[in-house]
Amino acid sequence: MFPSFEEPLILSVTLNTHCGLHCSFCSDYNIYEEMSDVIFNKVTDFIKTSTNLTTVTISGGEPLLDERLNRLILICNKNKIQVSVDTNCNMTLGEQSNTILNCGQIRLKLLSIVCDKHNRLVGVRGHYQKICQFMGWLNNNFKHSKVLLFPLLNSNLDEIELAAEFAIDHGFYCNFFAYPRGFNKLASLNKNEYSYVIKKIGEVFESYPNKIFLDVPLAGLNNRSLKNICPAIFISTHIDVDGHLRPCKYASMTIGSLKEYSLYELWDMQKIEVKWQNLHCTNCNQYPNCGGGCFANKTDCNIDYYCPVIR
Repeated sequence: MFPSFEEPLILSVTLNTHCGLHCSFCSDYNIYEEMSDVIFNKVTDFIKTSTNLTTVTISGGEPLLDERLNRLILICNKNKIQVSVDTNCNMTLGEQSNTILNCGQIRLKLLSIVCDKHNRLVGVRGHYQKICQFMGWLNNNFKHSKVLLFPLLNSNLDEIELAAEFAIDHGFYCNFFAYPRGFNKLASLNKNEYSYVIKKIGEVFESYPNKIFLDVPLAGLNNRSLKNICPAIFISTHIDVDGHLRPCKYASMTIGSLKEYSLYELWDMQKIEVKWQNLHCTNCNQYPNCGGGCFANKTDCNIDYYCPVIR
């Protein structure tokens, strides 16, 4: 159904875990962990030797606080691999400006377009203002792709259209996604909210089809124009801060560790695991449109929790 590759085309990497925020739905904000140099070097060795890799996405925590970030970006640039960096703006801009300018894409996360509401949700006074200031700096200095990440929470569902307009007005793409239940049940939506989200982002997508990115795999079930198959099914994987490989950053399931296996071996193991987890879904006539949904939302029966086809 979906093509098979000997190597991932997209590699996601978490360099550290301390994001600098105190989000109301997260209990891990005081945990600080940094990727070891051993794991970091194994990641860079893979990047240097890979023949299929097209994109590396780097996140945290706050990756711009890691002194190795620029070295990682330059290795990718040398090997003609696109680099996307997620940031919470918890860094000193002056010290990191050259690193930022070496990226191919910057992604900022905003929990609400209402100043006080965003600051309350992230638990940091003045954070909204800091994001807006950074957006202005990017528009004046950064000539590559700029993306506003807007996680869909039960507290901001009335802002979907406004968030898209806010991003576009500021020269950004808008990327909507919902936190998977396997990552954080407090931040995840209930089934009614999820259904509302799919309907609403469909309306927004019709207005701004070239400016909206979606990370809601089940959206393609009833609207083919919203088809966005989870890349973990066939082209992407994630290396966590501790060296464990997961299908994506938000998946609780681990495939194995770079401490024991090569990334090539782990990728083969992921393909086997993905095939097994989607075994039931491949018999469904909607599988080409959703790819089995989100792996971080899989139940014990290996079905996406939000799947409207099977209840």
